[in-house]
Parts: sequence; structure tokens; C-alpha cells
Amino acid sequence: MFVFNIGSTGLSMLNWREQGTGRMSDINDFKDLIIWQKGMDIAQRCYFLTKLFPKDELYGMVQQIRRSAVSVRC
Repeated sequence: MFVFNIGSTGLSMLNWREQGTGRMSDINDFKDLIIWQKGMDIAQRCYFLTKLFPKDELYGMVQQIRRSAVSVRC
């Protein structure tokens, strides 16, 4: 199993043993998955950034960015 790491240097793939304790028993819920946590972080950042867009973009680009950010976590 691999873990995707989104850091300042970009996207990298690590062996799951390199990330944390390396025990599968630590994952009890989908929210424990690092990839899900990263997806949530991306979605929250997109929502924060799109609040800064001009109001005339509210139903155009803003909605597309927000829908795509939500689909990343799925």
C-alpha cells in the first residue's frame, strides 16, 4: 500500500511503512487515511481561496472549482 504525500515539492508516493507507525490496525475509519485528509485540506483551501474571487464569478469559475475540490476527496 502506498501513501500520496502532497508537500511543498509536489506530489510524491511513499510506502505506507515510511509514514507513521506502519501498522494497518491504526486505520479504523476512512478519515484515518492520509489521502482522505489531504483531500479535505485541498477542498478547504479551495473554498477559502474562492471566497476571495469577485462576486461576478460566483456562479462560473467558483462553482467549478468548488465542485472539483469536493470530488477530490471522494
